[in-house]
Amino acid sequence: MRIAIGCDDTGFPLKEHVTSALEAAGHDLLDLGTFSKDPVDYPDYARAVGQAVLRGFVDAGILMCGSGASASIAANKLRGIRGALCHDAQAARLSREEDDANILCLGAREVEPARAVEITIAWVTRRALRAQGLQGGVARGQLRGGRQAPGPPGRPAASRRDGSPDCCA
Repeated sequence: MRIAIGCDDTGFPLKEHVTSALEAAGHDLLDLGTFSKDPVDYPDYARAVGQAVLRGFVDAGILMCGSGASASIAANKLRGIRGALCHDAQAARLSREEDDANILCLGAREVEPARAVEITIAWVTRRALRAQGLQGGVARGQLRGGRQAPGPPGRPAASRRDGSPDCCA
């Protein structure tokens, strides 16, 4: 898998552990920095990794900062990015399988290096099953079972076949 990886100065020590594990597992990495503990702005690295994913230079991305939350928030501001902050391997697997996450976010203050490697390996070895299951699935604006989803406020709600309002759609 081709993976873009980025971090701020707080995430830099963790990035070294994660990078080594990913390279040992045979993944191709695009390291977008930072490359030291000198202070930097995390949004710059979130944008760089997000753009690499969006432009198809890589298959996925990994971001690290102190809490992981900052990187996740910054990455998710990019349309088409689904960044997931994960603190354990199960959350990492589910974020890929069910939520189609394309960027993993890790908190360097939240997880020890060995656990971060475990989370990362769990995340990169999973496929986005949800996205595959939705192809050719339910049309936009419909619920499963063929019912129409309620519209935005100010518009009439969907109704049942007999004409009565579907208040529980």
